[in-house]
Amino acid sequence: MTVMRIACLAACLGIAACAGEVDGATGSAQADPPGCIDEFMQEFEAVADDPPRENPEKMCWRDDPEGPPKFPALSHKIRIEYQRGDYYAVQDSASWSFEEEPDLQRGCLVAKMIRTRVIERVEGGVKESAHVEEGETRRSVVTGEQYGSSIALGSPVIEVAEAPGLRISRESTRHAIDCIRTVQTNMFNASICTFAQPRACQSTRVLMPAEIRTPNTTGGTQVGSTTTLRVGAVTDKSSWALP
Repeated sequence: MTVMRIACLAACLGIAACAGEVDGATGSAQADPPGCIDEFMQEFEAVADDPPRENPEKMCWRDDPEGPPKFPALSHKIRIEYQRGDYYAVQDSASWSFEEEPDLQRGCLVAKMIRTRVIERVEGGVKESAHVEEGETRRSVVTGEQYGSSIALGSPVIEVAEAPGLRISRESTRHAIDCIRTVQTNMFNASICTFAQPRACQSTRVLMPAEIRTPNTTGGTQVGSTTTLRVGAVTDKSSWALP
């Protein structure tokens, strides 16, 4: 599975109001209503929960097929520091691909793991990003491209109300902030639990869900969860560096 946009899951779940893309141009000038999470540090991890399978024949490995992640799954970890509209996000991803040429001596296709890091900084309405893969670093200030769109940031805004095909409930979390869980009851079997805060909060566009479960392309489920969440005066903008 490639990195799934949270907005796409919202559409899958039939949620009309969702976070969508983060617009770095809004900056931190907008005032949040009471009850918003206006400063936080979060760590989020997504891994595949797949059924056991045999590896394909005539395939060899540049890397350990046991991973993590185990072939052919992918994984990603995201760390976010957010402060009143500004944020710094780092995503480390691992996925499987193949060498362009087969190994003629062994008579096999060579599977390899690709590790990438994407960094995005939005501060005072200015957005910058960088992409690091296989020893090559690309910077938005040089290429003119923004790489942060590959980071799945934000959560759909969910109201506690029933809807056809959905089951919605409020749950406590180990992070001391409740989340609103939406479960799709049809064949997709997807669910998401977003941290509870008012709809108008800027941080809904950046704060990741407490948990998200979606079917993946390898016959299992991609499970994403918040492993760490600290709120309050926990950010340090002087450390928001780009490579």
